[in-house]
Amino acid sequence: MNGMVAAIGDALEVEQRLTREELGVEIARRVGVWATERRASAFGGQWPIWMSAIGAAAHAGTLCFGPNDGTRVTFEPPARWIGAQPAIDGDEALRAVFRRYLASYGPATHAEFAQWFAMPASHAREVARSLRAWVEEVDVEGRRALQLADDRPARGARAARSVMLLPRFDPYVVGSHPRDELIPPSSAKHALATGILPKRARTGREFLAGPMPVLLVDGQVAGVWEQHRARGRIAMRVQTFVRLTADDRRELESRVDRIGLVLGEDAVLSFGAITTRPHL
Repeated sequence: MNGMVAAIGDALEVEQRLTREELGVEIARRVGVWATERRASAFGGQWPIWMSAIGAAAHAGTLCFGPNDGTRVTFEPPARWIGAQPAIDGDEALRAVFRRYLASYGPATHAEFAQWFAMPASHAREVARSLRAWVEEVDVEGRRALQLADDRPARGARAARSVMLLPRFDPYVVGSHPRDELIPPSSAKHALATGILPKRARTGREFLAGPMPVLLVDGQVAGVWEQHRARGRIAMRVQTFVRLTADDRRELESRVDRIGLVLGEDAVLSFGAITTRPHL
C-alpha cells in the first residue's frame, strides 16, 4: 500500500493532472503491472488493486479530485489547488475536527465522535477534555452530551420544523449516531414491512443510513424517495413512513421545486410506493 501511495504522489507531481485510467498506467510503470492486473472486490464488481490506494493517497495529502474530463474524473496534487500548506500539529487538528463535528452534529458525545472519525473512544475522550474552554455539557432527553459553548439558541427560540430530501450516502445519515435517534424504530419497522429492503436486512437501519435516498422530518428518517426523468421533467415520488402535516407537504413541495431549479427542469411531486432499491 505504501508503495502505491508513493507512486500516486510521484505520478501526479510529474503529470499534474491524470484521469483514473492514466493514473493506473503511471502506477503500473512505477510499481509493476500487478497493480493493474490484480483485482479487488468493490461496489459489487472488481477494481484494479491500485485503486484501493486512492483513499490512503488522499489522506496523505498527495491526491485530490481535479475538474472532470468529459465524463471521466481526474486527479491532481492538492498543492495545485490550494498551494503549499504548512505542517499542522496533529493534536490541534483533532481539536479543530471535533469542534467542526459538534457544529454540524452536536450535541453529541465523545463516543459518537469516535464512531464518526473511526478512532478509539478513549482517545476521543481526551480530545473532548482538551476542549473544555470551547464546549459545554448539556442534557438531551436524559442523556449527557457536548455542544459548542457559543451554540446556544436564543431564550425562548424554537427551531423551525424541517423537511428535506437527501440523496444516497449523504454525510448526515452516514455520520449520525445513535442510529435509534436518526432512524426511529417505527420507521425501520415500516421500511421492512414495505418490501423495499433486501431479505437479508436485519433491523432495516443498515439500508436507511446510506444506501437509500431518504426523506427527513426534523432530522429523522421518515420515508424514502426516488426520481425519474420523463418527457422533459423530473418525476419525484416519496414513500412516507409517517403522516405528514399540510405544512410538511408544502415544505416538501418547495424542496422539489428547488431540485428542479438546480437541475434546470420542471420537477413534479407525488406520493406512493417507490420502485428504487438500496445501492449495494
